[in-house]
Amino acid sequence: MEKSKKLGKRVYLVGPHSSGKTTLANALSKYYTNSVPMLQETARQVLQWKGYTKADIESERCLDMQLDIFLAQFKAEESLIEKYGSDVTFISDRAGIDPIIYAMKYSPFPLDWCRICELKEWEVLGQRYMNPLQSLVILVEPCKEFLKDDGTRKMPRSWDEWQSFNKMYAKFLKNQKIPFKTIGESCRELKSRVDKVVSWVDQDHVTSD
Repeated sequence: MEKSKKLGKRVYLVGPHSSGKTTLANALSKYYTNSVPMLQETARQVLQWKGYTKADIESERCLDMQLDIFLAQFKAEESLIEKYGSDVTFISDRAGIDPIIYAMKYSPFPLDWCRICELKEWEVLGQRYMNPLQSLVILVEPCKEFLKDDGTRKMPRSWDEWQSFNKMYAKFLKNQKIPFKTIGESCRELKSRVDKVVSWVDQDHVTSD
């Protein structure tokens, strides 16, 4: 029997850079025959619009940059909901979670990330991500073979640093009680990744790993 092409949940791909999120998002869009909206990564757009550079990631501008990225993600989600209705499903390359974790890791001021979590926009997004009937959050974990310098992202100094970055994501999601699934090195082949996501989408409930 042919698999259903209906996307039953909003799919959010989060995690450290160069882990295969964009490749997976594009493959999922193709699987669903481009019939569902896809939110492109907002970070690159914000960096272009606002003139941020890689040097700003660990500077005093870190919070401003991550706030801009966070608000761009919020506005992009809200625009889709306004356009298609509250039941719209979509594929999102990143989520409002990512700029929080980037602020947590890179800001020279340790509690800067908390300022994003205090926003009313995070209250909206957090509740959205927590609903397993509405949203599927997938933590795409680091894979050594995927790591490359794209000239925009700050590269990890070591494999251990990259893995610790991933652990920050997992800890935050658990602390926020956001259900999530993980895809990592044990599932590197793209078709297998797509099949996993499709099977999770078709489940009625998602539980934290």
